[in-house]
Amino acid sequence: MLEQYRKKIEVSLKDAVEEIDRTSFRKKRIDMFKCSIKCCEDTSLTSEESQECLTNCSVHYQECMAHVQSEMNKLQNRMQRCIMQCNDDVSDNIGSNPTQLQMENYRNQFQSCAATCVNKYMGIIPEFVSRMKEVLSKDYIPRAVNNNS
Repeated sequence: MLEQYRKKIEVSLKDAVEEIDRTSFRKKRIDMFKCSIKCCEDTSLTSEESQECLTNCSVHYQECMAHVQSEMNKLQNRMQRCIMQCNDDVSDNIGSNPTQLQMENYRNQFQSCAATCVNKYMGIIPEFVSRMKEVLSKDYIPRAVNNNS
């Protein structure tokens, strides 16, 4: 059952990344390459200046990539913590010598709780995509705020 949930989340996150790539990152890559072409075409630059120019062209793109990856990691960590809390809650209720029927009940409780976590975070993914597209539409990337919510 958990494998089914894992696949569901994996597909949704992959789709989210694809949408962000199509709608935001490709434009940013084009801008980065256009900037790089200008650096290469500017024959007045020294080799060192040309290299610095190329490096500067990629800074914003790299910051964008890092920001999206960081936000994606936070989302995944939150979901994992939710599922771990399900595991802890069920584990806390298991006595020293549970019957087979009790164990089946605990398994069902855990799976129900885990399904709730997955569904909750599946619902957050569209908001995540919208937020990332909005952030990426700007010329700056907000600095990460360390909140584990």
